[in-house]
Amino acid sequence: SQYMLRYNLSWSRLFLDEEAYDEARVRCDSALEFSTALSRGPVFQLIAEINVRDKQYEEAFDACEEALRINPNYPDALMTLAKAYHGKGDVAMTKEIGGRLLDFWKDADADFLMLQNLRELLGGEKPPSVTSPTTAFIASASD
Repeated sequence: SQYMLRYNLSWSRLFLDEEAYDEARVRCDSALEFSTALSRGPVFQLIAEINVRDKQYEEAFDACEEALRINPNYPDALMTLAKAYHGKGDVAMTKEIGGRLLDFWKDADADFLMLQNLRELLGGEKPPSVTSPTTAFIASASD
């Protein structure tokens, strides 16, 4: 069910924020069980993000490939792919993927967090310190 998909993805994001990568991966595996062909993209993107943070770059590339197979223009997966290339030290690919995202977000507000993060990744101005998106979401939901 979609409820169980979202439930497991939420837990996985919380474990990711806590750097509990193995637990986050287990929740993503559970989320895949409840996903449909079209809802797998965010699961694979999150698996890739976990692998980037855990410096497992080849696994991150594989997960990004799966997410982008479902939607080749999925900005979250492209951003994670840019992070993976950056982490691996591939400046050319980081800039290539980053350029695609800059084109995609050319009309975005200057304070759009993902755009700020991308600019930082590409060597631009560092964004102001913010809480993680998951933490910010939970904080706003409890208000």
